[in-house]
Amino acid sequence: MLLQFCFAVAGWSSLAARRAHNPKVVGSNPTPATNVLLERPLLRGLFVAVKLCLFSGEGQRGINGNRMRRAPETIWNFVAPIVESLQYEFVGASLGQTESGLTLRIFVDQPDGVSVDDCAKVSNMVGAGLDVEDLIAGEYCLEVSSPGMRRPLFDAAQFEKQMGSEIKVRLTVPVDGRRNFKGELTGVEGDLITMQVDNTSHQITIRDIDSANVVPRFD
Repeated sequence: MLLQFCFAVAGWSSLAARRAHNPKVVGSNPTPATNVLLERPLLRGLFVAVKLCLFSGEGQRGINGNRMRRAPETIWNFVAPIVESLQYEFVGASLGQTESGLTLRIFVDQPDGVSVDDCAKVSNMVGAGLDVEDLIAGEYCLEVSSPGMRRPLFDAAQFEKQMGSEIKVRLTVPVDGRRNFKGELTGVEGDLITMQVDNTSHQITIRDIDSANVVPRFD
């Protein structure tokens, strides 16, 4: 259900300009290129993202599997005020390995939805700030996205808004002998959520969640 535009251009794009000379950002080496992925929804509100990956002439690094998890609090505490100062809701941030290498993925929203231009605006401001603060060790890619239909869930307030929805959860430590759960969210109390999975109720502590998202319905 997505139209996807992916292209590479030589030199620096306007989005990349502020990060062009940071040796820790992928692509700051000689003969850089900019790989920009723009995803535009066919239907309003599905998914919009700007993915900016700067890499050297050797190309992107290959990674086996995607492992994104909640970003460290230092990044959250730095990014949230920037996003909110631009009048967007800061939904959350994940950090981990993707096909592009180490990736910081920031989710933003607003009542009328977000556009590619909105994502680009956030990318510019957050990227410039991260360069100064040097919060991420090594090379990385910055991705700014709307939550989409598979909306990520990070805290109790976000879980409460999805009561009765089907969600998918991956844990950092096993609960009831398993790490992965997919079922109905039936309760939220403090730092504890309750899920109904295969007619069995499971209680999960939010701080033990590696990642969680809403399972979209297409009926």
